This record gives sequence, C-alpha cells and structure tokens, in this order.
Amino acid sequence: ALATATLTMASPAFAQDMCGVGDGQWIGGSEASSDISTSDTHQEQMALVLGGNQYVGLFTLSGTTDVRLEAQGRGAGDPLLELFDATGSVLLSDDDSGGGGAARAETQLDAGTYCVAVKSYDGAPLTAFVRIGRSEQEALTAGAAVVITEDTDTDAVETETSGSCGEAQPLDGSLATGLFANASVNQNR
Repeated sequence: ALATATLTMASPAFAQDMCGVGDGQWIGGSEASSDISTSDTHQEQMALVLGGNQYVGLFTLSGTTDVRLEAQGRGAGDPLLELFDATGSVLLSDDDSGGGGAARAETQLDAGTYCVAVKSYDGAPLTAFVRIGRSEQEALTAGAAVVITEDTDTDAVETETSGSCGEAQPLDGSLATGLFANASVNQNR
C-alpha cells in the first residue's frame, strides 16, 4: 500500500515542473479541470509553505481570458504572488493588492499554460488560499482601495479607486513646481 501511495504522489498529474519554478499542482486537481477559460467556477487550493519554499499552482487557458489571481494568507501570513508563463518568464508580481496583506492581480492572458508561485513575503511559514478564476467569477479578496488626494486650486478632493493605475499621472505634473527647481546658494554664510 505504501508503494502504491508513493507512486501515485509521483505521478505527472500530481506534480510537474512546467514553468521552471519547481514542482506544481494543477489548481483544479488535473490538467483537464484546470482550464480557467472553460471552468464553471473559480479553482482554489490551500497552500502550506514552509521554510522559505513556495507553492506552485498550474493552470491552462484554452483561449484569451481575463483572469484574477489571488492569495490570501491565514493569520498573520503575508503572501507574495508571481505569475509565470510556460517558458519561465515572470509576467507579473503582487504583494498587497488584495487588501489586508493579500495578493491579487487581474490581467488578460492568451491561451497557454501558466504557473502561479506563492510564497511568504518575509520567508516565514505561510498558510494561504490560492484562487484562480475569470474576472466575472467570485473573488477571494476585497481588493485594495487606494485613496488619491488631488491638489486643486480649491479644496483637496479624495477619490477612492480600484487600485489600478488607470488614473495615474506623471509625478512631475502633480507637483506645483515640477520635479526640478533652481535655487541660489549663498556661500558667504
């Protein structure tokens, strides 16, 4: 019985190094169940990360899809999430965009195989839920609301945004005198 269990755990459906980031688990339990483009609901696993290691979740997309990737730590856990393509290239990384220390990223991806690596921000042991789904499916995290104070001639206006960079402005345009200023130096003091 032990030999059977060992062989089952070493089978390709259990753990595969698809993106060059170490052995991973299919987020839906198998490759067929891990196609986020066709899945009826999000896919989720609990990750236990010990001693500076990482959890790797594998998923596929059968077509171009808007996806949401999330990792929410339990207790004081602070997950860091990275997305890799099949060649091992980092496509994105997030630490706290899920709100409350959770990681969250939303992006559009082409058809292919992808890997999500989740580790602890500070290398401490971590237990986290990892969820991958389409943008219209239920979210795990609330998302981080960002308050932006706009400096106008009248009153300061605070606006709450989604945490995206859609409303971003160059820093130079938001400062009254720009990034650079001239000043004279009095050397006689």
